[in-house]
Amino acid sequence: MAQVQTTQIALDCMVAVALLTSLGLVVLVDSATTPTAPPPPVAQQQDAEPDPEPTDEPPVIAMPEQLLPAPDPTLRISVLYDGEMRFGITTTSGDPEEPTDDGKKLTFAANGGTNNARLWIDSQTPMMGTGDGRITESPRDSGNGSSSGGWSYGDVHVTQAIRIIPGQTSRRMDTAQVDYVVENRGDRGHEVGFRFMLDSLIGGNDGVPFIVPGQQELVTEPVVFQGDQVPDFVRALEVPNLRQPGVIVDLGLRPDEGERPDEVWLTHWPGSNAPWAYNRTRPFGHDTAIGLVYAPKNLEPGDRWHLRFTYGLGSISSTVTKNARLSLTAGGPFRADGKFWLVALVQAPQAGQQVQIELPAGLRLAKEHDAVKPVAAGRDYSQISWLIEIDPAALGSLPVRARLLPEEIVESQDIIVEPNDAALVLRVSQPVRSGRSFWVTALVRNPQPGQSVELVLPAGVTLADREQPAKPVTPGQKYEQVNWQVKCAPGTRGALRLGVKLLPAGPSRDLSVDVETGNLID
Repeated sequence: MAQVQTTQIALDCMVAVALLTSLGLVVLVDSATTPTAPPPPVAQQQDAEPDPEPTDEPPVIAMPEQLLPAPDPTLRISVLYDGEMRFGITTTSGDPEEPTDDGKKLTFAANGGTNNARLWIDSQTPMMGTGDGRITESPRDSGNGSSSGGWSYGDVHVTQAIRIIPGQTSRRMDTAQVDYVVENRGDRGHEVGFRFMLDSLIGGNDGVPFIVPGQQELVTEPVVFQGDQVPDFVRALEVPNLRQPGVIVDLGLRPDEGERPDEVWLTHWPGSNAPWAYNRTRPFGHDTAIGLVYAPKNLEPGDRWHLRFTYGLGSISSTVTKNARLSLTAGGPFRADGKFWLVALVQAPQAGQQVQIELPAGLRLAKEHDAVKPVAAGRDYSQISWLIEIDPAALGSLPVRARLLPEEIVESQDIIVEPNDAALVLRVSQPVRSGRSFWVTALVRNPQPGQSVELVLPAGVTLADREQPAKPVTPGQKYEQVNWQVKCAPGTRGALRLGVKLLPAGPSRDLSVDVETGNLID
């Protein structure tokens, strides 16, 4: 019996060796031991996706201006002044998807006469643009909706500049960028602060609730936000109708340049000549206003202080999709390695409803946020907020989806991610595989004369022939792409951290990549 078993084993081994040899494989078998099991069926290897070949040509990364939809050049808003540097904003054609927002006011007075701005100068609080000081330059239109003016009080000079720019998501010329530069032109230091009061109007409605990201509910009562609680944006709909909301106003409070306010007040309108610290506790009473406070700070002779906010038309996704139950809105800037707030709006919310957010690769929820959140019922519409983090290598259009449960109503919004404002983005193209070459790309924003980019490689990765670790950049363009071909050593496994430095004394970026295994053994 034992002899029969031995004979059968030998025959089995011969068949296995013949089969493997016919496949072009070599197998060594110790005749003194039991043969090892055969490899997985050939069909599984044939069905596997072929290992991509590395390319000798560097990738072409689309520049942000190619990724962003070209702005619609039509001016959708206009800016008017009174005689004291106060300004107001009115829509012209507004959102082409929303015909009811044409020719509507975004401030109660078309010329801004019910707004006011005050400075704090050594405990004095003069109103900007009035006889408390002197106008050094009357606001004048510089073309394409831009204007500037100047006003001084003693040693302190304020330049006010307004420019119409594309909205973050609409890409239409529907947003006023408001800049104040406060300068000490004297020979001694001064304690200087700034407070701007905006008499908001949403089309024909002067008392709507405010959409404030991060809040559990719409804001319908006076509130003061301070420090880290200052929101990235404040938004409001003229009409509580997601399909046809009328005018949508947006106040942007996270500028890409200049300081953001230290406090934001959502209050009842305090009057055209309101003092620095007006009453912030009166109920809205169908007459709302927004206060922006930049806390007093010491300005030494020659010091300049740059403040910026935006005000104009906002957008929600449902004006395009005509979704009557669910809409999405978000506030930028949307930059790689940054964060932004995404808000879902639910029409006629019902008890027991939830909204589930679905994010693409490149976006992730902040740790304290859940993908599914409950909806508060009992109002015309309700809001739910998520803080979203953007990966350092993210770039271009990323679709976000929301799902209203249990009805399974779906809405989507595209987020256009630009490179990080820190001037440097690091990307890797092609899968990173042991024994294979791949490309590493740095995207440099606003390259300057004398700058170069240096690649820092970990153990297990080397530069390809004729590649240098540091490469110069060409100044005078908005973005430049710098490429390196590198090779992953055979047998390398696990995560690798690559890095780039902008020299001299520029920012650095790093990126963790996982080494993938190919279909064949290295």
